[in-house]
Amino acid sequence: MKYSAYLALVATAQAAIHSDCTKTWKDAADSACDASNSEICVDWLSSDQKTNVGLFCAKSTDCGKTFKYTPEGGTETDYYAQCDGLSLTDCSTNKEACFALGGFKCADWTATDGKVTIGCAGPKECGTSVDTQAVACVGLLGEACSDDKGCDANAKYRCGIEFNN
Repeated sequence: MKYSAYLALVATAQAAIHSDCTKTWKDAADSACDASNSEICVDWLSSDQKTNVGLFCAKSTDCGKTFKYTPEGGTETDYYAQCDGLSLTDCSTNKEACFALGGFKCADWTATDGKVTIGCAGPKECGTSVDTQAVACVGLLGEACSDDKGCDANAKYRCGIEFNN
């Protein structure tokens, strides 16, 4: 292989790793990531884990670790691959399970058959349909409400009043 062809291949691979992606749930195949190269969609953080960089493809083996990335023509930088608390992470018993720094919060994922899954959702997922599931981040089961309009209609929740005897 010629050296220039090798460099082009490396540049293509690096561009793929840094592609925007959206599907962060377990076993999701995001078309922006190269599954044949074990890439998944994760939330990139600064190496000190204090600054959120956004969702990008990275190797699945980088989850929970610091890894190095060099953009084309740039300098090598350390990032941290956050893989926990992302989309569809179960938050039914612990709303804090969602990765807050990345803007993830507990949500209802309602399938077309009406089945509700309670799992984390990212800011771009709230109020949209993701893989045929309606994602609601407000009006969840157990939240305070004043009327039915404040409840997740996709999950068919209704507002109720609790009386103390």
